[in-house]
Amino acid sequence: MDSTLALAFCWLAAVAPQDPIDDLVARLRHDDIESRDAAEASLSGRGEEDVPRLRKLAAVETDREVRDRLMRAIDRMTSLVWLEDVAAAKKEAARAGKRLFVISAPGPVRGAT
Repeated sequence: MDSTLALAFCWLAAVAPQDPIDDLVARLRHDDIESRDAAEASLSGRGEEDVPRLRKLAAVETDREVRDRLMRAIDRMTSLVWLEDVAAAKKEAARAGKRLFVISAPGPVRGAT
């Protein structure tokens, strides 16, 4: 391999984008709790398409705190949120990248807040 080719390979490796999930999971191991909390929040805000991968990562994770944070993020990503205001629900669904499911019934819903 000549030096030009070696330099090009090293440059490509340096600028290749890192997988954001791998980066966030690595930040779950950071010494600083604020960094771990921010990484967990970022994972929680990812789309539903990432849930299967996060479940696989959690299943093989040996660090209990990292595994617990992954599971909490998955729980937040897959939980249902009940909102009575349709406009607010549309806004939240768009922000979270989740589907919107609307149920319409006459009168107030008992137990909804």
